[in-house]
Amino acid sequence: VSGQVGITMDLSASILAATNSTVPPDARLDGIDLLPILTGKAPEVERTLFWRIAFRGLNQRAVRVGDWKLIVDGPETLIFNVRKDLGERHDLAAARPDIAARLRPLLTAWEKDVDGEAKRSGAQPTEGFISVPGGRIWYTRSGTGSGTPLVVIHGGPGGGSFGLKPWAALGNDRPVIRYDQLGAGKADHPTDTTLFTVGRAVTELQALRDTLGLREVHLYGRSWGAMLVEAYMGTHPAGVKSITLSSPLVTTAQWEEDADSLLKALPDSVQRVIAYHEANHTTPTAGYQAAAAEYYRRYVTRQPRRSPIDGDSARRTSGALVYGYMWGPSEFTATGTLNHFDGTAWLREVTIPALFVTGEFDEATPASTERFSKLVRGAEFTIIPNSGHSTENDNPEALLDTVRGFLRRVHAAGKR
Repeated sequence: VSGQVGITMDLSASILAATNSTVPPDARLDGIDLLPILTGKAPEVERTLFWRIAFRGLNQRAVRVGDWKLIVDGPETLIFNVRKDLGERHDLAAARPDIAARLRPLLTAWEKDVDGEAKRSGAQPTEGFISVPGGRIWYTRSGTGSGTPLVVIHGGPGGGSFGLKPWAALGNDRPVIRYDQLGAGKADHPTDTTLFTVGRAVTELQALRDTLGLREVHLYGRSWGAMLVEAYMGTHPAGVKSITLSSPLVTTAQWEEDADSLLKALPDSVQRVIAYHEANHTTPTAGYQAAAAEYYRRYVTRQPRRSPIDGDSARRTSGALVYGYMWGPSEFTATGTLNHFDGTAWLREVTIPALFVTGEFDEATPASTERFSKLVRGAEFTIIPNSGHSTENDNPEALLDTVRGFLRRVHAAGKR
């Protein structure tokens, strides 16, 4: 039995040593060879270990010094004495603030050093976290094209960016950045509802641009993401070369008017179930959800999920709290803080190229979307055939081709 502190990266160094393998001179191993220590040929060594993880909704950073381990898990800080509590069952953060005060600066300095080294080397991280008011958002970058970067913004609110993976296909033309907003996907999930505002989401988008050095961008926002783009354009940001509003909500009033019309096309029995549960405030029940699913099958996601794994991941990390607080119990009923949203004034001020796109059977109806497109001088409008609201799932080929062509036209016009 050894009390030596180890980490999984020590396995590589130990296995290489045990098999007498030669390590290339330009290779750097993060772990150490534990065999001399475990066999009693060398004394135990004191180590300070750091790590961070972003996987399946986990967004953690940690530091281990001696018997103590500090974990930062979203807004929470946890402290464990791992020698006495190997299973990390008893959080001592409240009882030992002195340990947090000692270890937290070490973790902060390590993260600053690691991120600074990447920046000095010119490396562009493919994914990472950005601190914003209330926590951290997560982003990923793909593509090696030389064109102006495209930022794709997910719906919801709280929907997460899993469903926007198809946009990586535009990477041959330009870098593509997608991100999870606070309360969604791999970002931190705070429970403070005062953070869930349009204004804070706007500053979050600007923080993403500032942190990643996105001086010039194209913006693509779908559904709630389009609402966010509308509000962001109301701040008159510099460097935005074009906007694409995909299946957009422009005013909640029009959205609900259209939804009422779509609901009337459902079987009477389904309409009665929906009306009953909404009147009795029992929308979380299975009956209401089953009735709502009929609406979703017709107007939201008409085709089978192209990636069931991504669908499962999206459900596990969905921002249900954000969605319920800002929007409501279902796509067709707004009871949250967005129930009076109106982006028309912002759209009238847009002077850059704009594309409005929606599905043939979309709850963001083609008629309303086309009408709203006329608020922006010279805006283009396209219907994605055989698609509901989830155009990335129902007909990604047509959607990507439409937006790719639009961005290339914008680029060509800018060179004239």
